[in-house]
Amino acid sequence: MSASLYASVGRTARQLINKFGKRMLYRQKKDGQVYNDQTMRYEPSIKDTPFKGIRKNAKIEENPELPIQLGDCIILAAASDLPVPAVPDQIIMDGETWSVVDSAPVAPGDTALVHNILIRRG
Repeated sequence: MSASLYASVGRTARQLINKFGKRMLYRQKKDGQVYNDQTMRYEPSIKDTPFKGIRKNAKIEENPELPIQLGDCIILAAASDLPVPAVPDQIIMDGETWSVVDSAPVAPGDTALVHNILIRRG
């Protein structure tokens, strides 16, 4: 497939996720710490990125390669809306904090179109 076709499919995926997805917050823990004047303490450096994602229940039958546990969910997010999700990061959805357990891009060829993110409460 050509790069322009991948870009077109990526735009379509993003439009559908933005239309049918729900608002979420991706919390990325950065290296280092920042000083908080209010608490007078050093705290982890955090970067929050709002995005829209589609939540679905994780099923072992559909994803046998993933370390799925009861209650886990999978978030589909447009690759253009987020950095590559990593294990220490979190997703905040409906006021609840979920930990990133695993992440894999849906990428025909070398172009990531969607992130397939396995999350767990806590």
